[in-house]
Amino acid sequence: MKRLKLTLLICLLFASPNLTHAIEPLTQAKLFLSEANYTEALHLLNTINSTTENVSQIYYLKGKAENGLYKTLKAISSFQKSYELDSSKIENLSEIAECYRLIGNYQKASDLYKLRLMKNNNDIQVQLDAASLFLSTEEYSTAKTIYEKLYKEDSSNVYVIRCLAKCYDNLNNIDKASEFFRKTIRMNSSDMQSANRLCNIYIGQRKYEEALIVSENYKINNAKNQRISSTNAYIYYLKKNYPEAINRFEKCYKNNDSTLFTLKYLGISCYSNKAYEKAKNYLEKAFQLDSTDVQTCNYLGLACYYSFYKKQAISYMKKAVSIVSPDSSYLSSFYFNLGQAYDAYDKSDCKDAYVAYQKAYQLNPKDGNTLLFLAIRCDRCMNDRQAALEYYKEFLKSARNQKRKPEKKTLLS
Repeated sequence: MKRLKLTLLICLLFASPNLTHAIEPLTQAKLFLSEANYTEALHLLNTINSTTENVSQIYYLKGKAENGLYKTLKAISSFQKSYELDSSKIENLSEIAECYRLIGNYQKASDLYKLRLMKNNNDIQVQLDAASLFLSTEEYSTAKTIYEKLYKEDSSNVYVIRCLAKCYDNLNNIDKASEFFRKTIRMNSSDMQSANRLCNIYIGQRKYEEALIVSENYKINNAKNQRISSTNAYIYYLKKNYPEAINRFEKCYKNNDSTLFTLKYLGISCYSNKAYEKAKNYLEKAFQLDSTDVQTCNYLGLACYYSFYKKQAISYMKKAVSIVSPDSSYLSSFYFNLGQAYDAYDKSDCKDAYVAYQKAYQLNPKDGNTLLFLAIRCDRCMNDRQAALEYYKEFLKSARNQKRKPEKKTLLS
């Protein structure tokens, strides 16, 4: 018995160096990978004499090291070889998918994640990574299905709740989106993007009071956040509380918010409050940032028209007419405004106003106000009494049909 024990001990002593060589390099390589020492890990893995049992694992670890060294295509090749050698190692599929995501081949990444989830969809991290990809590639229904599963398993994960809100939002399930954005904000009151999106959802539904509550609550602990502050001011503008809108937009401006949105709606609020000089000042700043914004051009022209800058009013209104979409319902109003601007500038040719009114009339022949100004232009400028008489008749007919005097159209909402 003693001789048997001694023999076994001798065998173990002689066998242990070989055992060390077979196991220790893989263990050491894993340690290097955990320390993000990818160069050493890859060097070590390349020196290992592979066996049938460990070759798939070696390729998998090589892929991890190569990916860490940004050798993405080599990493894909290594992961593929690992999977070909052992198809039970389905973790290779998600690794390859992430590699394809890194190089911008989102379709390939999407297909691989779907295959990975078909084989096993119980790995939470894989589900999160896959859903994140689907959300970024606008596969909202697929992402939603995964996030709903995760939410059922853990309803306290604020990241999952926020992503679900985004999915519902992009799928136009506004009620669900609102519900989950509210849940997100309750769990993370500093989530600006969720708060701002919820405000905009309420704005789209004309629920201005609800939007105001969300923005005011956010501002309690984040008073200087520019985006929420400007949204908050915009809500007052929508509520037609122009003095308060001006007050809040000006605070945004003083806090170095000189974005197009703030300058434009500060200017429009001033215009709506009949502070035309201030409106002109802010709208000119907005125009310098974007000279192709139709609202900015239109309101800037109107602000000039109602102050002392009649010639500039013509220039900005001509710009508005030139950039507005030809099928816009506002084009008739823009031409009418241009006609008014020509009328107000004493050095303009009255025929220019007539042409502008005529275009407005062609676009909206039922507008009695345009008919009246066409009649006046023909009567007092064009010396075409016959045409003036026809326009006057049409105007009176229009006035009788509407049973009221048409109002002057100047605003673009």
